[in-house]
Amino acid sequence: RLAVEPGRPRQAEDFVPLRPVQVVGRKHVMAAPQPQVPLEASLARVGRLVGYDQDAGRAQAGQALPLTLHWQATETTGDRLKVFVHLLDRQGNIVAQSDAEPGGGAYPTSSWLPGEYVADRHVLAIPPDAVAGPATLVVGLYDPASRQRVPWVGATGEVVGDQLPLPEPVDLGRLQ
Repeated sequence: RLAVEPGRPRQAEDFVPLRPVQVVGRKHVMAAPQPQVPLEASLARVGRLVGYDQDAGRAQAGQALPLTLHWQATETTGDRLKVFVHLLDRQGNIVAQSDAEPGGGAYPTSSWLPGEYVADRHVLAIPPDAVAGPATLVVGLYDPASRQRVPWVGATGEVVGDQLPLPEPVDLGRLQ
């Protein structure tokens, strides 16, 4: 830190030169994706989930379950929201989860443009002791500071919940 006498005008030697800074933007995708499972699910003040890709409907205990969510922004928001993906067993207990900003932080919701599509990949680590049987994936967004979830809304704008169960069930199996 440079000390400058009070009342003395600043001069060129009072400043330290910095290297140039390059600001790099990201590509905004406006072409609609073709997800394996198309959906029409809307979130208040953010956008909608237009579908997802899931490697088969089977997951093995002790292995990873990849999932790509396809979002479309409908509004610009200054909020940096996180996406949650939970794998729930038949009793509703969380077996595995992923909580992250879209694209692992590369596509924060604060940078989404209206009409833009965002492919958001999540990988859930299924614990080796997970109980075999049917499971359900649920997704949503939340504000990490307040932990407040963004509501899902119906066609007429009514709130339908704070998490969305994905329609394709997951058959959670055990490694032999």
